[in-house]
Amino acid sequence: MNTNPNGKFMLGLGVLCGVLAYVTWQSQTESDRLIAQLEAAEEQLASAGNSTESNDAPDVATTITRFEDADHRAPSSNKASIRTLATGANAFIGYLEISGGAGVPEHRDASEEYIHVLEGSGTISIDDVSYDIRSGDTVFMPANAKVSFVNGEDTMRAIQVFSGTESAAKYDSWPVREPEAPVAQ
Repeated sequence: MNTNPNGKFMLGLGVLCGVLAYVTWQSQTESDRLIAQLEAAEEQLASAGNSTESNDAPDVATTITRFEDADHRAPSSNKASIRTLATGANAFIGYLEISGGAGVPEHRDASEEYIHVLEGSGTISIDDVSYDIRSGDTVFMPANAKVSFVNGEDTMRAIQVFSGTESAAKYDSWPVREPEAPVAQ
């Protein structure tokens, strides 16, 4: 039986070096796999006539929107509002406010949707599964998911992103809001 403490140390050091070498190899293998997947995706796009080198996107002007100057709309109930922060050819981003106790009825949006909760809390239902959400949470909803929302007692403030612009078109029917009009409590 080996009772030499230096021998145990050397054995432990050898095991640690082996583990580190394996982890490094695994990380390199994973990186190589991801790079190969990206290269394959680029090849598929190029072969489909959608080269990543060209810009086939419609011409959309660069914009900078100051929050106070953003298009601000609210439905006649005045229990929600949206500020359009940016709309491009392929995405929409807005600042959404929903009054305490208000809700969003069940609906489906044609594009993916993301909500990042800045303030407030509530319960969102996505495809018949309910989730409690609060400040700091980010929610992803797949395209055509069945979604509804019930707000908590305080106004919710959130950043809303649609991966396409067609889902945000619903806000076009909301009247433009006068500057500085507060959300109803």
